[in-house]
Amino acid sequence: MNYVRIPGKKTSGSFRLPIKNVYNIPVVEGSCWLGMYATLAPSNIPAQVQSIKQHHDDMDECTDGDAFNIRRGKVVSDSDDPASNCSSFTAQVIITNHPGWIKSGYTPSVHCGTGHVPCRFDILHVLDRRTGRVHHGREDVKLGDAAMVRMTP
Repeated sequence: MNYVRIPGKKTSGSFRLPIKNVYNIPVVEGSCWLGMYATLAPSNIPAQVQSIKQHHDDMDECTDGDAFNIRRGKVVSDSDDPASNCSSFTAQVIITNHPGWIKSGYTPSVHCGTGHVPCRFDILHVLDRRTGRVHHGREDVKLGDAAMVRMTP
């Protein structure tokens, strides 16, 4: 344990606080202070920070790694740089646990941060897992395959 380097805090980035449940959750980036204007994504609800408490103690600021209680369903972010939605994203995936073949149109549940969203899976191209080269003529993937896919919530 004496040789493990503790990672530094990311206090210089934009403030992001994903809300998972009524559990304690950490600030993932940036800092937040009393009176700060924030935005609740994905509905872009403006809010002003009225109080910050940690373990029943009043605080003036919270930073990366501090944990707080808040309810599920939103992401709190700086109103000058609010968190945004996306209509789709491209991802490189490796199939590690699926029986049979997967084709475009498959809709798995995607877990990202605190969100769990069904996303349509459109295969852009199948890759050789070792070299990264494109396999031409393949439109489906199976256990052990890699692919570039477009995911649409």
